[in-house]
Amino acid sequence: MKENEAVIIQDLNALYPDKGIFAPDEFYPEYLFKDKIKISNKNSVYRLVREAFHLAGYDAENYGLANWNPLKKFIKPGDVVLIKPNMVREKNFLDVGEECVYTQPSVAAPVIDYALKALNNSGKIIIADSPVQECDFEKFIETSGYKDLINFYANLNIKIELKDLREFHSSYKDGLHYYVKNDAQGIDVNLNQDSLFANNKNHKNLRVTNYDPHILNKFHNSKNHVYKISDYALNADVIINMPKPKSHGKAGLTISLKNLIGVIARKECIPHHTNGSPAHGGDEYESPTVFGFINNKLLDCLNYLTQTANNYKLAEIIKFLSRVNNKLSRIFKSRAKLVYGSWHGNNTICKSIIDINKCVLYADKQGNLQNTKQRKYLIVADMIISGEHNGPLSPEPKHNGMIAIGENPAAFDCVMSKLMGIKPEYFRTLKYAQARYEKYNLTPENNLPVRVISNCEKYNNKTVHEISDKDLLYFKPHDGWEEAFLQKN
Repeated sequence: MKENEAVIIQDLNALYPDKGIFAPDEFYPEYLFKDKIKISNKNSVYRLVREAFHLAGYDAENYGLANWNPLKKFIKPGDVVLIKPNMVREKNFLDVGEECVYTQPSVAAPVIDYALKALNNSGKIIIADSPVQECDFEKFIETSGYKDLINFYANLNIKIELKDLREFHSSYKDGLHYYVKNDAQGIDVNLNQDSLFANNKNHKNLRVTNYDPHILNKFHNSKNHVYKISDYALNADVIINMPKPKSHGKAGLTISLKNLIGVIARKECIPHHTNGSPAHGGDEYESPTVFGFINNKLLDCLNYLTQTANNYKLAEIIKFLSRVNNKLSRIFKSRAKLVYGSWHGNNTICKSIIDINKCVLYADKQGNLQNTKQRKYLIVADMIISGEHNGPLSPEPKHNGMIAIGENPAAFDCVMSKLMGIKPEYFRTLKYAQARYEKYNLTPENNLPVRVISNCEKYNNKTVHEISDKDLLYFKPHDGWEEAFLQKN
């Protein structure tokens, strides 16, 4: 497979195996644990991941043999391999199950097996993510099955590390965030003038909804544009990006580019929106309101008190005033319909996404940006069940029966966004990724049309522009993005 290609394997009958099942349902010749595992349960997911690697042409000459090693193109013995799923949080705010929220551990299992094959009893595999601030990581790994996954390999005398990359997490009680220090560490990567925010004269209005803007402005100002990248990501020789493609309130879609936000150690360094409406240089909401302006000031004060000043008594008063303001805005019918950047006019979060991808691919282990990519990179997307409508925290399940892989984030997201049905002019993340920069490009070097390899005739050997609209998946958009998505006739 080339950089400008993506592989799509689809089986509409495919479902995730029962919880705790991580082995294949047949002994493939290359499977490492034939003498230690009993086959008893159906696992179509394992088969689809395996077939995706085969269709990509990885180690084609040895396919079907015991020494088939599909990931040797990316992994060599002794490497540190970071597997980066989309973990998000432990629950779905909708009562429709969690399979559509996060990357399922049953999809990670075959990736681990083939990584172990390439490492040949050496090196290290780490599964890690930086979920949303309120995620209870211990509860997440317990309920999601990731702890079962780690224990599965531990019973085979194989150590797989599982890490929470956040330097801080928060608990949410009575409308306030309480911040707790984690045992994690990030490394500053400064893009300086190569950041997409470099010419932004409005940097003081950059915001992350539930974080102190004073901290954000230390990362992004007139001189510097810094991202605190997890040391686990920068110390990795190989990153396997495992997104759970979904509709997304702020970005429109989350695919591979957006998923790399999860290697950030401090959320405060990621601008999510810019205060105000487009008429005033912002992209928080579409139309300006007095109540929206007051709400922003109160929220800034609240975030300062809870995250920096640690003054929760005064924060309670500010929270009360915020509730009064919101109630008045409803009474006078001037409440901004779309707030905190969750709409199709958001032009901030996409810049952060591109900046972070540049940092992850081009920064060395010390955080210094280099002219060449510093680590190998592979995408394996879990689309057996994706999330649509109000993702990422309240998605509805969408069964696609797909596993998709790629080697270049811009090319991969080009294919998947086309299938998911967003109009290209609205998907700014991809537009920025496809641009040619003086340094730190994210798009394929060959500059050829992006092509699909698939077991489905309707996709196979077609460029993105050749895929018919009748064959799209037509994801239901977030409420703030309805006009940005194609509708099925």
